[in-house]
Amino acid sequence: MKRYSAVVLCLLFVLTCARLASAASFSADAAYVLGKSGSTEMRGFLAGVEGEVYSNIFLEGRFLNVSPAKDEEGSTESLLYGALSYRVLQEADLDVLVGGGYTTFNIQLPAVDDNDGDPKADQPSSEKGDGFFGKLGVRFTPIPRLVVSGDVAYSPGLSFEDNDSRTLITGRVLLSYEVLEQVSVQGTVVRTSVGTANTLLYGGGITLQF
Repeated sequence: MKRYSAVVLCLLFVLTCARLASAASFSADAAYVLGKSGSTEMRGFLAGVEGEVYSNIFLEGRFLNVSPAKDEEGSTESLLYGALSYRVLQEADLDVLVGGGYTTFNIQLPAVDDNDGDPKADQPSSEKGDGFFGKLGVRFTPIPRLVVSGDVAYSPGLSFEDNDSRTLITGRVLLSYEVLEQVSVQGTVVRTSVGTANTLLYGGGITLQF
């Protein structure tokens, strides 16, 4: 419940800043994604908001949640982050942004049989890590209405329990096409690596721009 509250708060903050900033823009997107984490088939969703709160300064919040597909055994994963980026390059059809932020990564592990004879008593365990990261993003508009964008984020060590530190690398490529004014359809590919765990996802959704 806390992670959903954080997404709502981030959305409200971006909307408020976008209202106040004279050179503001705002976008929101959501996508249904599927893919694999190791050998496990995964399903879930990716949602995000981004606003230019001041000229060349962007605030972003993003939430990813995936779980094993039906009849699959595996872990449920979620990634929530907030980032602040600065546009270091702006050309006619190209933007480059550099920034950083803070992220939390949660893994809900499947229940383990404790050999007490009662499967209902088996309790799932969870792992949670958090930390700061750096981020590089690119947006390219090869033709009118079509936008190709991508970003890569890196953290040298997310802090888990028992002084466990794991490297985070996550990347996203997004292809969107405006079908109506301020409304675009999108295809997206996301790869997330935390320690030795790797998840590759792809899917489609919608982007709203204001």
